Amino acid sequence: YNSFTVLAIFFFVVAFIVFSYIITTTLDKLNEENILLFILLYCLPCLIALGIGIVFWLLRNKFYVEYDYSFTSGAFRVSKVIMNKKRKFVVKFDISEVEKVGEIDSETYKNYLKINTNKKILLTNNKTPMDGKAFYYFAVKQNKTKNIYIFECKKEFIIQIVNYKGRYILDKDFK
Repeated sequence: YNSFTVLAIFFFVVAFIVFSYIITTTLDKLNEENILLFILLYCLPCLIALGIGIVFWLLRNKFYVEYDYSFTSGAFRVSKVIMNKKRKFVVKFDISEVEKVGEIDSETYKNYLKINTNKKILLTNNKTPMDGKAFYYFAVKQNKTKNIYIFECKKEFIIQIVNYKGRYILDKDFK
């Protein structure tokens, strides 16, 4: 995150310096004969530096990301937290829309993924679960589509959801 921010600022400064050079030295010498040369030598590098800076600025939000899950009054909410500073809403659904909950290594989960209309949505950045946590799925039917949400949490969190909704939403392979 910090490296991409520094790189973005660097390219913004380079673009500003090139633009300042264009304004102060070459703009008064511009005529119809050398307009193509002017664009290639001055405008294009300025635009490229500005474009690279924008790309780095946007890509920095892909790093140092955590997901925050909350369950209150039957609503499940997920937010993406970037650098512990910015919070971006990702998804919200009611627990009444949940069909199944279980671990991602279960047979039911694999069957859900075989159906082409189901959409798998990852709500974690980790490849392996942290200590004391595991990967779970929610099969949620919303607006005639079924989303399979993958997230990482403790078993106690799943138990709280099951206590609220009922045991029938638990995957048969849930341990």
